[in-house]
Amino acid sequence: MATKRRRIKKVRRTKTPMWRRKYSELSPRHRSKRRLALETLSIIRRKGLSLTKASRRTGISRRTVRRHVGSALRKKGRRWLLGKRDRVPRLMKIYENGQELPIEIADYQTASNIGKYHSIISRFLDTGNESILNEAQSFKYIRDVYGRTHELELRPDVLYKIATKRAEPELFQIYHE
Repeated sequence: MATKRRRIKKVRRTKTPMWRRKYSELSPRHRSKRRLALETLSIIRRKGLSLTKASRRTGISRRTVRRHVGSALRKKGRRWLLGKRDRVPRLMKIYENGQELPIEIADYQTASNIGKYHSIISRFLDTGNESILNEAQSFKYIRDVYGRTHELELRPDVLYKIATKRAEPELFQIYHE
């Protein structure tokens, strides 16, 4: 009796696209490129520049930007356009339980909320007006890429302590290095 040979299909295992990888999984070189790619996206959003012009400003190639922010860009005709949302993981600083912490977040909307939070904190520290902190109540809780929920610090006395603890750089960085 002849036995039938089964053909086993070789499944080609592809690597996870660069833009889907968590920030913590990237090498230092790729982290640097991710930061520049996100900076390029920021320039495109703020100034309405093309991908080519924005990538020239940051000194990174268009191909590298597309590799690191894949889902944020889509092609329409010959132009690369910015989508409404992006799901590119990034590392940002928040204040929680009286300390400054870097957390990895999953998307642009969360990054935007953290940016608004830092703006509110900065205005509060400049004016001392505690009612400004009420603006941050709508996004008081932030979820990171690991599913953990973080509560943003909004207690005035704790915010003053944090502000006096850290050295004042000329331009405060909300993205973690």
